[in-house]
Amino acid sequence: MKLISEKKIKKYIFILTIILIFLIVLLFMEFTSTNNNDLESWIFKYELYHDINDYLYNSNKPPDEIIEKNKLNKLRTALLLYINDYNKFPKDLKDLTDAYLYEIPKEPNSNNNNISDKLDYSGGWYYNPLKFNGQDLNKGVQKILKTNTNNSNYNNQFFDPYWVWINTQEQKLYFMEGNKALTSYPIGIGSPETPTPKGTFRIKNKLKIYGEEKNQFGDYWLGIDLWTKGGGYGIHGSPYEDIEVTKQESRGCIRMRNEDVRELYYYLPLQSRVVIK
Repeated sequence: MKLISEKKIKKYIFILTIILIFLIVLLFMEFTSTNNNDLESWIFKYELYHDINDYLYNSNKPPDEIIEKNKLNKLRTALLLYINDYNKFPKDLKDLTDAYLYEIPKEPNSNNNNISDKLDYSGGWYYNPLKFNGQDLNKGVQKILKTNTNNSNYNNQFFDPYWVWINTQEQKLYFMEGNKALTSYPIGIGSPETPTPKGTFRIKNKLKIYGEEKNQFGDYWLGIDLWTKGGGYGIHGSPYEDIEVTKQESRGCIRMRNEDVRELYYYLPLQSRVVIK
């Protein structure tokens, strides 16, 4: 029996190599097709999400994605800011809208924002300023504003207001609850020629950004109440996703990652305190 010649072996190896390459190409095409379908699905969902977001924003009803405690604490913070500004209690929680809140958030357990001066566990919010008896103001706010539910652990959590502390040397923004830092975010600050101003300010407006301005300010803007000759300062997102935010210099504004400033946008009431050092 004759052995297979070396020439034929090379020929068979060549044919097998061609077949293998063909199979790899088929598998790649199948994988690419699947990924393209997934990509098209993702793009559709992304566009749908923003269509819904646009509708809610244009209706002055931004979506509220804050967990239960944060909704109550945000509402209590807005109430405390009102009391400090006017030295009185509002007659109705709805007096907080426009100046401090876009709208009264829905109580998460009952999914409604009804307001009652009786703690009858009917859902929504309980607000009764007549129950304030001259105690510490934070404790007073905690007592007169609760969820109208029987969740005592939820209602009796000690109240401290939300505010923002910015450390320009560390290039960090701290989201504060009273004296406690709940979380921190990396930030970009002003260049030496256009430094970030230092002092105590308030959040005067909040905007979701659309169109060409996203190329300068990212997705969200939180304006602070200090104006310069050239315009206003603010806390805003970044259009430069491929550059670390701490390496980005601004004209004095505080620049954050888009996902981080989005959290502040939903957590903080208008008029919240901002301290920059």
